[in-house]
Amino acid sequence: MQYELYIDIFFLENFIMDFFVLTIIKKAMNSSVTYKTMSVGAFFGAFLSSLVICLHLQAVLKLLFLHLVVNTGMIMIGLGIRSFREVLQALFFLYAFSFLFGGVIGWIKSNLNTYYKIGSLFLVIAVVSYFIVRKILDVLEMFFKLPEKYCDVTLILGQQSCTVRALIDSGNNLYDNISGKPVHIITIKAMKKLTNEKEISMIRYIPYCTIHEEKGVLPVMKIDKMCVHQKIEKEIEFPIIGIMTHEKISGGAFEMILHPKDC
Repeated sequence: MQYELYIDIFFLENFIMDFFVLTIIKKAMNSSVTYKTMSVGAFFGAFLSSLVICLHLQAVLKLLFLHLVVNTGMIMIGLGIRSFREVLQALFFLYAFSFLFGGVIGWIKSNLNTYYKIGSLFLVIAVVSYFIVRKILDVLEMFFKLPEKYCDVTLILGQQSCTVRALIDSGNNLYDNISGKPVHIITIKAMKKLTNEKEISMIRYIPYCTIHEEKGVLPVMKIDKMCVHQKIEKEIEFPIIGIMTHEKISGGAFEMILHPKDC
């Protein structure tokens, strides 16, 4: 049986779906990547998918390339993740949400019957499906709190210590350019509690770039120990702490942003 494939429509539909799925994975992983970055990832996925479809390859090779190369590359580019654990987590969400998306779209199309053939309603169906899947994710997050985003952290510097509420942010990709260690961000208010408002010594500066692509330098220092209080307690010796000028994060709900590598 022969059929016609309009590659431009195929690319556009894949781009839209990839972007929506990346947006939902971003929410599930509590990432702070920009829509621009996700658009680049979605473009990468849609372009390579279209290229693979056009190539005369065996069906098995096409499937392997799509699942191992295209999908993995799309989430690494679109979500800005590099660690093996995060890639596996994002791939799990990718297939889970894609399956859910397909089910919702199929249900909507079956209820539209012949009306779906009148004009191009794909974008409308995709948008409606996106909001349905987002609502399902909100419900799941309410009941199961997936993934664990928040925790308490105890910071120790000499004889001083303080415990703060922290946000685990997979979008925090900041590393110390000297030691290579991940950098955790803390508010100036919390740092004053840790240092008892004394002058902080051994401060140096590293370059940074925010999700809004604002560039600058961030004061950082090494403290003695950091204890992350989760289901499995984790102690980190001599972590690198970046000091932000703001006194609040998310309206005061948090005082620290943790790098996902240490969580």
